[in-house]
Amino acid sequence: SSGPPPAERTIDDACESRLLNAFDNSAFDSVVIMDGETVIFRAGDSLAPSNVASVRKSIVSVLFGMAVDQELIELDQTLRDLGIDDASNPLTEAEKDATVRQIMQARSGIYLPALGQDWPNAERGIHEAGEAYWYKNWDFNVLSTIFEQEIGQSLEEATMSWLAEPLGM
Repeated sequence: SSGPPPAERTIDDACESRLLNAFDNSAFDSVVIMDGETVIFRAGDSLAPSNVASVRKSIVSVLFGMAVDQELIELDQTLRDLGIDDASNPLTEAEKDATVRQIMQARSGIYLPALGQDWPNAERGIHEAGEAYWYKNWDFNVLSTIFEQEIGQSLEEATMSWLAEPLGM
């Protein structure tokens, strides 16, 4: 049971017109603007399934935060400590020094090809772990491996049992 829907509140016509214009000229499937529990603007079908590719990073961050809070994962463990390597492109000794924290910050210094990445990486070996931010899927993908290895649950299972069910999603 998801509970009662949030209360609706109206906004003035000029503001609603500007918001609708912005929505109509956007690539968004839907938008809901809330003030606490009160919906103040809604456009599109917010209940329809939608492709939200980059939300995975936020969910993984929340799950890691919960795991850290439960003392199931330590953010300062290195890939070496965890026994993590890349089967296709073995990590160098320097790359194995990257910590879970640096990986979560996209500062691992590991610039390897990764599933779902269609933008260029920096040159391999150019930065040490923690030295530079570089948005790349290798870091985000390996977090799944680390989580599942350390927690013993898939991200999907943890998302359901740790987030979706308790929050009534």
